[in-house]
Order: sequence, then structure tokens, then C-alpha cells
Amino acid sequence: MNRSNSTGLSKHRLEVALLGFAAAGALLLTAHLSRAAMLASDNAANYSATASATNLWPNGTSTANGGQGFGAWSFNNQNPGSSYAGEYLAIPSYTWPTTENIASGGGYIWGLYSGGQSTGNIPSAAAYRAFENAAGSGLGTLRSGQTFSVAASVRTNNNALGIGTTGQGSTPASIGISLLTFGSTANTPVWIVNFSELPANTGANTTGNTALETSITDASGTQNYIQGVSANALSINGLIGGVNLAFSLGAGNTYSFTISPATGNTSLSSPIAYTGSISGAINGAGLMDSMSADDAIFNSMAITATTATPEPATASLLALALGAGLVMRRKCLRR
Repeated sequence: MNRSNSTGLSKHRLEVALLGFAAAGALLLTAHLSRAAMLASDNAANYSATASATNLWPNGTSTANGGQGFGAWSFNNQNPGSSYAGEYLAIPSYTWPTTENIASGGGYIWGLYSGGQSTGNIPSAAAYRAFENAAGSGLGTLRSGQTFSVAASVRTNNNALGIGTTGQGSTPASIGISLLTFGSTANTPVWIVNFSELPANTGANTTGNTALETSITDASGTQNYIQGVSANALSINGLIGGVNLAFSLGAGNTYSFTISPATGNTSLSSPIAYTGSISGAINGAGLMDSMSADDAIFNSMAITATTATPEPATASLLALALGAGLVMRRKCLRR
């Protein structure tokens, strides 16, 4: 091999190495950019349940606001009798399974209860909060590429039945979450997921067992997914074991909704996914319980960015990495 060929191969190898270095740098930066950014987060361990606490969840007309990125909690209970509906903070000193899969900080959980009324108005409990914007006014709007998530389950102390199948009249007992457009006088639901139980061989439940019904309401109406009947339906034990509910907003008001098992939930082997569209802006969320046999429990509320937007400094580093590779390539070609 002559010297000129040897020099040409050396330059070629150097050029390839430099371009590979630049590409690797770009990939590393891109991987960094693709990580989900936490925009808001809160969990029950951020609250206190001592008699003198100012951030008890709830505390009468408390405006407790734990975590970051969310507005203060507000509560709306339909309570036709004494103590038929309300909210509480489950703490380790209560009679409570601290190994609950969605608990945080040693056993803290947000709890909602309602029931005990067979006639008259339907008892229900709901806890709401707005999404904050940069100004902290509580009116931030969920945007395309962002995900709202919360953990949910049903308290099953003393071998309770979970949600229950009694209901009242034509309204079944249920728990769920809603995503809302907050208004000056009322909140308008934009998207709702409800979980209720259907007795065996009742209505759409054609099975011989009590079945969990997952109902999703969006711009197209309500779709029902029944355990043992529908292919992508959550089971009662799957809900009791604890689930993470994640609503991701896409382009053009489309969304994907995923139910995935909480850590330690052995009754749900893999996530269940749904898609659809909404017809309004989302700037708040609600947790709901209506006549459940036992309590609805929630935890770990968050908003994350699932589509990355480079920060100016990071975008500059990416440009420098690519630019450096091109400059080095030119120098190699001139030699």
C-alpha cells in the first residue's frame, strides 16, 4: 500500500470517528430531551393529620395545597344525612393497611367515603383542584404532549366488598376521576372514568359473577368495558390491587388513557389502553366516590410532559455538538 492511500484511509477513519462522536453526542442530548418533565406533583404524605395541623386533608373548608403545580383542594359532598359523605387523610396510626400498594410515606392515602342512605338524595363525595399556570392563578390548561395521572384503589379492610353493587335506584355505586373545565360558577366535566360493579347476569354483565364495569365518557359519549365480557376490561381484583390512571392529551384533542398496575398489584398483569377525543379545555381534576360499600382511595397526583421541548441551553449544546462534527470533517477534507 502506498503512502497516499494510507493517508487517505487515515483521514477517512478520523472523519468517521469524529462524525460518530458528534452523532453520539446528539443522541445523548436527544435522549436527555425525551425524558418526561415533571410539571406538577403531590401525594398524601405531603399532608398532616395532627389536631393543630393547617394542611390536614381536608380540614373543614381547608384550602390545603400540598406538592407543587396544583391549585388548592376544594370539596363538594352531597350529604343527605349525618356523616354520609366526606373525605379524610389515611395515616399509619389509623386502622389501615400500610402495605397498600398506592400508599406513600409509610401509609398516607387520600380517602373518600359515601353511603348509608337508602332513600332520598344520593350521597357522594368529591375532591377537586385546578391546574396552576406560571402565574399561580390556578387556571393552567393541560396541553398536547402532557399527561395527568393519579393512583386509585378501593379500601378493603375487614374483607369489605370493594365498590359494592347496591347503589340507589338506577344509579350504581361507583368511584372514579373527572377532568374538568373550571368555570366561575360551575365546573364542566370534559372526560370521566367511572368504576362500578354489576351483579351476575345483570344487564350487560352476561357472566355468572359480579363484574367490574369501566365507563369512559368523552366527546363521543360513554363507552362501557365489562370484566369477563369486553376484551380490554379491568377486573375487580385488579382495581383493589391498586392502579395508576394516566390520561395523555394528543394533537387535535385526541387522547390516550392507560390503566396500569401499581407496584405490588399481582392481579393486573399488563396495562390496559383506550383512545378517544375530548371537546373542551382541561384545567382541573376531580376525585369521586358515590355510595361505595367501602372507601375510594387515591394518591400520587401528577402532570408530566410526554413530548419534550428543548430548553434554550440544551438546544444550544445540541447545535454545538453537530457543528463541531461538521467543522472537524471540513478540516479533515482539506488535509
